[in-house]
Amino acid sequence: MLNILAQNEEAFLCQLALIDISVPPIEQGRTTEHCEKWSICRLLATLIKYHSFEFPIKLTKGERPDFCLHSAQKRIGIEFTEAIQPDYARARVLPEAKSDESIIDPSLFKWGTQKKSLAELRSIASRTKLTGPGWNGNEMEDAWSFAMSDTSSRKTSKLNSEDFAKLDKNWLLIYDNLDSGDIDLSCSYLSKELEGYWSKNSFDKIFVETGNFIIELQSGQFTKLKLNDVWKR
Repeated sequence: MLNILAQNEEAFLCQLALIDISVPPIEQGRTTEHCEKWSICRLLATLIKYHSFEFPIKLTKGERPDFCLHSAQKRIGIEFTEAIQPDYARARVLPEAKSDESIIDPSLFKWGTQKKSLAELRSIASRTKLTGPGWNGNEMEDAWSFAMSDTSSRKTSKLNSEDFAKLDKNWLLIYDNLDSGDIDLSCSYLSKELEGYWSKNSFDKIFVETGNFIIELQSGQFTKLKLNDVWKR
């Protein structure tokens, strides 16, 4: 169970640095808990570098939302989700994919496409070269922004359900497991995708944890934050 209590920034970062945030590959038993711990720790280590926090700070694990961040008189709910194409995840764990020669082409698993049968997935996982359509122009960036927007919308439905505990502020944290291409262009597309999203019924902020960056989105803007990687020290 992930719980943190810190009286100041130095203590907070020290506690984060001691947490094992390693995430095994999908085919080696990766779980939601692995991804949750990885993303929330990297998010908080980075945000404390760019934003002012009132101490003491307490982070607790829960459900609906997944985390609660207590800071002075403010409570922030943080809901976690992973953005990964479901069929791509299924293909990765098939026996056929464990061959050293197997090459699973990500362009065969575009967001929102019809679900593939098990036979189709086994056929794809057995291939030894790229066979998909690839990406043309800015198609990858456009597809990424659509996937993040769609993921946000799905989670917002959960935010507004009766059994979800809304707090003073409500954030969504997305663990990005897709190809983003040109991240600046992708974020620009995503910001436009979300123009009509923000309201009293939406998350106050959306964070996308992607590579060495945390993308912070709120009404009318996005900010690309360089990861504060305290685990490399």
